[in-house]
Amino acid sequence: MSSYFDEASLVMIPSGYKDQKVYSVKPLDGTGDLTFTRASSATRVQSNGLIEKVRTNNYLYSNTFTDAAWTNLRMNFTASAAANPLTGTNDAFKARPSTDSGIHAIRQTIVYGVLSIYAKKGENNKIGFRDDGDTGFYATFNLDTGVLIEKSASALASITALSGGWYRVQFAVPTSSSKLAGIYFLDNAYSSGSPVSNTYAGNGTDGLFIYASQAESGDIATDYIPTTTAAVSVGPVSGLPRLDYLNSTCPRLLLEPQRTNSVTYSEQFDNAAWQKTAAGTGVTPAITANYAISPSGYQDADLVVFNRGAGNTSSDFSWIYQNFVTSAATYTISCYVKAATSADIGKNLAWRNFGGGDAWDVTLTNQWQRISVQATGSGSSQEVGFYNRGGYSSANSVSVLMWGFQAEVGAYATSYIPTLGTSVTRVADGTGTSDVFGTTYTLDSDFGLYWEGVINGNNSYPFFYSGGNYAAGSDYRSYFTYTGTNLRLFGVGEALTGNVAVSLTAGTYYKILVKRVGSTIKWYVNGTEYANASGFTTTTVKMRSLFGSTLGGPNHESVAKALIFETTLSDAQGIELTTL
Repeated sequence: MSSYFDEASLVMIPSGYKDQKVYSVKPLDGTGDLTFTRASSATRVQSNGLIEKVRTNNYLYSNTFTDAAWTNLRMNFTASAAANPLTGTNDAFKARPSTDSGIHAIRQTIVYGVLSIYAKKGENNKIGFRDDGDTGFYATFNLDTGVLIEKSASALASITALSGGWYRVQFAVPTSSSKLAGIYFLDNAYSSGSPVSNTYAGNGTDGLFIYASQAESGDIATDYIPTTTAAVSVGPVSGLPRLDYLNSTCPRLLLEPQRTNSVTYSEQFDNAAWQKTAAGTGVTPAITANYAISPSGYQDADLVVFNRGAGNTSSDFSWIYQNFVTSAATYTISCYVKAATSADIGKNLAWRNFGGGDAWDVTLTNQWQRISVQATGSGSSQEVGFYNRGGYSSANSVSVLMWGFQAEVGAYATSYIPTLGTSVTRVADGTGTSDVFGTTYTLDSDFGLYWEGVINGNNSYPFFYSGGNYAAGSDYRSYFTYTGTNLRLFGVGEALTGNVAVSLTAGTYYKILVKRVGSTIKWYVNGTEYANASGFTTTTVKMRSLFGSTLGGPNHESVAKALIFETTLSDAQGIELTTL
């Protein structure tokens, strides 16, 4: 393959990247670097196979509790009072209630769904959280016994033991929005009730140890993200190219059109946005939140137990679904599912289509699988979800792990878009290179255009693209594309230069080459040679941009490699280069 590298004028293999830039392997002077834009967060599959979401810590000065960002209610803090539980560095604080009588707490008004902090008992041993806004949700913990003391009915809370007597305590409320978040330091005599009712006077000396506060969206605490003057986000944030490892050990540049996930609380099936119902002998689905490890690698997959009872008619069902206003368009509905127990492997579940139409069976396995179906919206409010129903499902009871429900307009599923209280839109990925292709490629000269990756096969946006109206007022618009039925090469002024009928399957990995040798154009797809259709006018082909979005956006789920050759390629080389 080294000879191909030497012969190519541009080599783009996704590897090095930064904000708004993917570096070319050749040339190395920066002229072939790919510029990148996306004005929204997104997800990608990491090299470990896990789905990476954008995570944000909204607490300011997350481990500087003496900063003015924190509203201090009768608390004193001693810095560098203990080794922290994550790295062992001596930067944990001792929190000491003052001698003034009242509540003892620190607060910030921030966006959050879940709060967390690392805590360890000192002379005092109780800590709590409270949503100090309108809701008054709370949770309290005992750092001596390592137990959750009490929580509000609609809140989620947990305490996790670490080494050295440390715990991570977390508290989640049903919605993620801006509200006043309080961390409360409780009297050792506290036994129950809201932390805001726990008034007392400390002795000014006794206290407990805390480290690394975090406030984030969702309903589970993720790995700690340090902050100072501003919230900090990590992961595929706005403007950052996504190197995706889905079904591959090598990264591919993920380029997708704009899509919107219309369902809310896409991971929180216990939320009231998801309606649960039953009929006949059926029992309302039982939900256990955050029961198992999800495809994200965190324990945020929900257990859903469907039980239609003893009946086996279409009137006997256990059903979970969500209503939303659909467009009069084709939707792709997708969700990650897995059998909850070995006894559930091989059991099936049924999709609930828009408006109660057709149902499709889902067979559960012991692995996470992303299942998807297509449905047609009506322009009105419709429901979509899952049910265990007589006549559709084989087992009377089935336990399913569920995560990442998505409903998007389009004929195929794109990368997962997490939602909470509202639908979320991921805008299109936009790309292009600088003007590195100064040479005009003509059909009198030999050349080759090579592309490798996964396509959706449903539109005609280009693999390679050349912008128009930039050379002495002439239209140099050229592109190499797949139309859904044909591979085509268009020359200057969009003159159809090469064409071959070939059927490509959406979601499949392809290596594609179009080449000119003398007066002949040939095509190669995954090691197979195709003869070009005849009768097209010889014209100039000029390639200026890679993956340009001027024609409406990229059509590729991922781009693994792109090469441009200004030299002769033999038939044997074309087959070798494209063989999987």
